[in-house]
Amino acid sequence: MKNLLHNLVAASALFVTLSASSDLAVAVLYSHGVARLNASASIENHDVRLLARPVRVAAGQHLSRPAIEEHLRRIGYYESEAHAPGCYQAAEDSLTVWARYPELTDVTIRWNGAVIAALTDASGAALETAMIEPQTVVTLAGSSTGGPSRVSSTPVPLAPLLGTPLLDAVIASEDRWFETHHGLDLTRLVLAPLVGGGGSTITMQVARLNVLQDRSRTIARKMNEIGLAMAIERRYSKDAILSSYINSVYLGATHGRRLHGFGAAARELFGVDDLRDLTPLQAATLVALLNQPSRYLDGLSSGDDTRLRRQRNRVLRLMHKNMPLKYSDEWVRSLEDEPVAMSMSSAGDDLLHRTSRYYLDYALAGVPRAPNQRVYLTLDADLQAIAFDVVQRGLSDLDRGPRRSARHAQAALIATNVRTGEVLAMIGGRSYDDSQFNRAISAERQVGSIMKPFDYLAAFERAADDGADVSPATLVLDEPTEFRFPGLRPWKPANYENHYAGSITWQRALAESRNVAAVKVATWAGIPRVAALWQHATGTHVAQIFPSMTLGAIQATPADVARAYAAFATGGLVRPLRAIAEIVSAAGETRTGGDEPRRVAREQTSASVADMMRAVLNEGTGRSARAAGLIVDAAGKTGTTDELRDAWFAGFSGDLLAVVWVGRDDAQPLGLTGAQAALPIWTAFMLRAAQGSGSAEQGLGTRD
Repeated sequence: MKNLLHNLVAASALFVTLSASSDLAVAVLYSHGVARLNASASIENHDVRLLARPVRVAAGQHLSRPAIEEHLRRIGYYESEAHAPGCYQAAEDSLTVWARYPELTDVTIRWNGAVIAALTDASGAALETAMIEPQTVVTLAGSSTGGPSRVSSTPVPLAPLLGTPLLDAVIASEDRWFETHHGLDLTRLVLAPLVGGGGSTITMQVARLNVLQDRSRTIARKMNEIGLAMAIERRYSKDAILSSYINSVYLGATHGRRLHGFGAAARELFGVDDLRDLTPLQAATLVALLNQPSRYLDGLSSGDDTRLRRQRNRVLRLMHKNMPLKYSDEWVRSLEDEPVAMSMSSAGDDLLHRTSRYYLDYALAGVPRAPNQRVYLTLDADLQAIAFDVVQRGLSDLDRGPRRSARHAQAALIATNVRTGEVLAMIGGRSYDDSQFNRAISAERQVGSIMKPFDYLAAFERAADDGADVSPATLVLDEPTEFRFPGLRPWKPANYENHYAGSITWQRALAESRNVAAVKVATWAGIPRVAALWQHATGTHVAQIFPSMTLGAIQATPADVARAYAAFATGGLVRPLRAIAEIVSAAGETRTGGDEPRRVAREQTSASVADMMRAVLNEGTGRSARAAGLIVDAAGKTGTTDELRDAWFAGFSGDLLAVVWVGRDDAQPLGLTGAQAALPIWTAFMLRAAQGSGSAEQGLGTRD
């Protein structure tokens, strides 16, 4: 009896010790998990999303409800009564949008016919304007090491998916007890080495993929995963965990992009935009891919669906086992012999990215690398589509034209908002696939007559300083003239085709791009003053000041010209150009860009030159734009360099400014003037911008 009592005491002590040790181990794992979770901003994936400008809507705006609904469907919003982020609900004369991201406002839009009558927020308070989520231009893998790589990711809301075959397949295959466990399925975890397969719950997979980002097969990683899963379950709801999972799991790659989440996989593998439209067979196939996506897709591309079909059938059987009333045994047997049939997307929804790659190279240079952030670009999706199309058409026209020297020329276009410095569109060349050199920001070419407005601006500035009485109606003698400057050889510039007009006004001289008149005006103003204005307006440095710079014998990029020409549209103010509007961190912190404007000239002098530049279009070298149908108020200037090497046009209408350059990379003569090569592209761009057309999202009002 004494021995029995001793054994019972010893066994009890051992049990208490083991229990205490087990509790202590769990507590330590949980504590470590909490610390790791605290160090992570969220349980979402680490991708970096670059978006275009938000779509601006305002009361009184002509914008149809079908246009907004089409846009929302295209970017992955779901029509639903769930009142959840990423959803919208349509009524007879209204549309309510629940924003996917917190920096955008939930809004109800009400119509009176085709006109927006009123906007209200979630509380019913009236709004003057609201911002709707724009298109995603590109999503980049959020790894902190190595170069950025593109992924395909389409976030989807969880609420509309409840009860769908996809979620049924996910739960049945990946985590049968997801709704009831606290992060761990101990039975499955213990038996996994014996029966094969993974022992990880959905929560553990989220911990591994989105927080730890550790795919190693080690005991240490598994312990960290367990502790983190327990911490996640304490902090996040089941819906939040499941939403993170369906939007971040890896499901293979297509078109050179990794597929993150079921939304992207359904779109690219089955051409299905709405996960509710997946058939049970398609849903089971997507869930089957979770096992070995790359291996299965490689086999499928080579014509062998054996492995994937076997895994798909396993998922079907699990759906029956867990939900026999919904998925019968007969139903499973009827589908098991079906081949795996996928309809790979042609990546047509990738159009904005493919037409914006020069822009992205420019923008990404200013984006700090940080995981799980949203970067709102200043890119206007409509204008970018227009810019790409008009440059392609313009170059095609040159290829078919009579000038052999102009065939296979290059072109660049940059469009900006003159009030903010935002770059709205950018084309850096004929083909990004053939050449990644961005001519819009890196090709320094002589600017030719693009410089002449600064000659006249310098003269008006001197007159303002000295109290001299000059105006656009002031006369200048346009005739062959030899200019002499101290220390330099005599210089006798000539007009184009040696045509001279005699006594003409400054306005007509600029409109007709008279060289001699421009030099005379610049000489009176002071060439150093011209150089100083150009430096301040472009933000560049003029290394050497010489007389021929008054006719554009100085190099600049289209971006330099765009910044400088803003002065004429804003009354003498310029800003540095920028491509980033706002960056939202994983923690929800927002950073906005943009410098204060800087004055480079007086408001009145700048306005006087702008009026003279209107004459360029109305009666001067740019009058073909009016003949082509451009009726909006606009101002600009042609530019042509020596031997017809470079063709330019820069001009603005309202707040929209565009600069076009056409030339050859080898700097050989193009053989065409700015009016012949660059102006038609600029005119087509401004015409379509004024009409609000050019992309599938026409009329969405993305511009301020």
